[in-house]
Amino acid sequence: MDEAWSEAWVRAEEPLEPARWTGLVRAEALLVAGRLSEGLLALEDEREAARAAAELRATWLVRVGAVDEARGVAAALGAAGPPPARLAALAQVRAARIAERAGDVDAALLALERGSSLLRAEGAPWAALRVDVLEAVMRLARRRDADVLRAAAVCQSLPEGAVRRALYAWHTAATGGSAADMIAAALALPQRMLGAELLAAAVIVARDHEGRAAQERAQQQLVGRLEELGLALPARLRPGLFDSLGRGEGPAPRSRLLADRPSGERERLARLFQTLTRLARETELPRLLERITDGAVDLTGAERGFVLLTRDAALTPEVQRRAGASLLDASDATFSRSIALSVIKDARPIVTVDARNDPRLHEFESVHRLALTSVACVPIRGREGVLGALYLEHRLRRARFDSDDLDLLMAFADQAAIALEVHGALQTLAAQRDRLLSQRDELEASRAALEDALGRRDAELADTHRALEKARDPAVHGYEALGIVGRSAALTDALARVDRVRDIDLPVVFRGESGTGKELFARALHASGRRRAGPFVAVSCGALSETLLESELFGHVRGAFTGAERARDGVFVRARGGTLFLDGLEDMPSKMQLDLLRVLQERRVRPLGSDDDIAIDVRILGATRRPLAECVAEGTFREDLLYRLQVVEVVLPPLRDRLTDLPLLVAHWLGQHGGERGRARLRVTPQALARLAQSGLPGNVRQLEHLLTSASVLTDGPTLDAALFDQLLSSVGGAPVLSPATSEHLPPELSQLTTDDARVPSEVPPPVPTNEADWKALERQRILVALEATGWNRARAAAELGMPRRTFYRRLNEHGIL
Repeated sequence: MDEAWSEAWVRAEEPLEPARWTGLVRAEALLVAGRLSEGLLALEDEREAARAAAELRATWLVRVGAVDEARGVAAALGAAGPPPARLAALAQVRAARIAERAGDVDAALLALERGSSLLRAEGAPWAALRVDVLEAVMRLARRRDADVLRAAAVCQSLPEGAVRRALYAWHTAATGGSAADMIAAALALPQRMLGAELLAAAVIVARDHEGRAAQERAQQQLVGRLEELGLALPARLRPGLFDSLGRGEGPAPRSRLLADRPSGERERLARLFQTLTRLARETELPRLLERITDGAVDLTGAERGFVLLTRDAALTPEVQRRAGASLLDASDATFSRSIALSVIKDARPIVTVDARNDPRLHEFESVHRLALTSVACVPIRGREGVLGALYLEHRLRRARFDSDDLDLLMAFADQAAIALEVHGALQTLAAQRDRLLSQRDELEASRAALEDALGRRDAELADTHRALEKARDPAVHGYEALGIVGRSAALTDALARVDRVRDIDLPVVFRGESGTGKELFARALHASGRRRAGPFVAVSCGALSETLLESELFGHVRGAFTGAERARDGVFVRARGGTLFLDGLEDMPSKMQLDLLRVLQERRVRPLGSDDDIAIDVRILGATRRPLAECVAEGTFREDLLYRLQVVEVVLPPLRDRLTDLPLLVAHWLGQHGGERGRARLRVTPQALARLAQSGLPGNVRQLEHLLTSASVLTDGPTLDAALFDQLLSSVGGAPVLSPATSEHLPPELSQLTTDDARVPSEVPPPVPTNEADWKALERQRILVALEATGWNRARAAAELGMPRRTFYRRLNEHGIL
């Protein structure tokens, strides 16, 4: 409900011009001004606020008598779901109008009270006053004493204006005043439809208080107003308008406003039913206690009423009301606690026509101090005892309460007890629900904490697993399958550096002597990195001639030079998405160095004869036999290219620096190639291994493979002995380059080395340690092998090693394995 429109409606002295408003407000302004067809049509055409327009349209259809059509709109709204919060009050007004038309005025008044409370909670006091005016109209139309008093309270809350004067005139006429003032106020109302309802009520007031002539004058004014409004309605809706407000024809008109005044007993029972209905619908304790007190005061005609509950030892009134449902001042909220305590203690009612002269109350000091006259106090009895007391009094009239009042109050108190116990049960259920929800939230929080802890533990386990992977042999990473075999510290360090850079696209330079496996390491880096799915292209820098250098590097298009019969991609393009390996960097021509530097800077190449550049996406790996810094010092290599290429340098140890890997290399070669010729499996004697170690193998792994290949071809038996290797080494000038060594430097188990053993090189025992560092390395290796063999079951691995479990765990920590 628009607040500005509501204020204008409440304060209105002049007609509310629809031209001042837009949207839904303009539609309602048309209806208020009596232009009913235009207003209803505007509501039907409203699209931006369709739900609000439907709520408002249903309300006005009821007011003009189109009840069935209004119920159809309401049913559609109900099927669409509950109204949004901003339309809840409007929906309550619509529900109140329909309930009133169905004859359930109590339900209508309850809906209006809810709507008014919602509007005040939303900070819309003027809109709430509009709903209060509608409530007052319904109460004045019903003409019960309590309703008339409540309507008077609404009138007092309204600002000065035509609406306030009209309601006051109706209130005055309903209590015995003249209907003429009521008719004049109704005709002066800018709200023409509200004026018609007041004129219909004036007909009844005139009939009851002033006779036939006054009734006819009021009837004439009502018919004139209905004819004006009827002309503003579609023809199909006009009969409903006349039926809803009545034309006063005949002795028993159908209008709800023309009903006969109910008898006193019937009205009392109706009020009791209304109050009990409200008690059953109330869910908030303060409002429930107010309903109980108001109902008791209304039913008995008491001057004041109190609800006292036993949960308060001091018997402080929970609610204190006077007739007309108004609150008592704190100074006026006095009552006889002695009477109330007696009723609660004995669970028996006390009703007296003159409290000061009642011998039962003679000893109650408060009775005399307060000069009490008529008092009725009944217990509110629940299933488990007295819940409190309902205290009523009238200080001015004697004999205000009689035996009929007592029976009615006792029945009413029993119903109040039921309502209080139901409310307590509902509160208990709500508390249990809140507790269960709180426990559920705690469980959810605990579950989330456990999931978080498990996630952290999984991350820790993953980190530990990765650490263990790094702690294992290089062969675990697949390097052995790529031809890199060995466990020496020098080789392990080189492989560890490869591990660090394999997934990072940084240029890497492998430096080592000829035959140490620089290209093998480059291929291993490519095969284990994230570019493994791309090509690996190897280029020997020293083999490129000056004339074909640019064509080889960058490619060319067809006809770029003589003999270029077809286009050809250069190595940078062929290696796109993969790795380009440049071997022999120290032999790179100057022209190639300059071109390579430009490519590394721009990451683009231009084929010979082409006008377009091609973006490249390659990783550059290089190999050199000498330190590139020496080449820079000699002036044969560009310093700026050095910094571009040698971001990471991996130094490959010569075989003479990792002779402990010699047995593994021999076993690996025999396992891979020894049985290719269909001969018996070969083995190498310890003396032969010692002879190979003594030679120093200046050609490194390449020379070892050459010697083993030659020996396997030249031998006639299953054994490769030292004499055969002496012959082969002598033929290539292979004199020992190391200090003399004997077979004592090698494990005795190598005497039985065969190709069967070579299939599981990780089981070949390592060399005998000669110092503490070697011993620790050997122990660490033995622990890793045991863990691998037992599926990383630490208890079984300790048993396999014959080591106490506590000692085994301590060794794991010392070696950084776990």
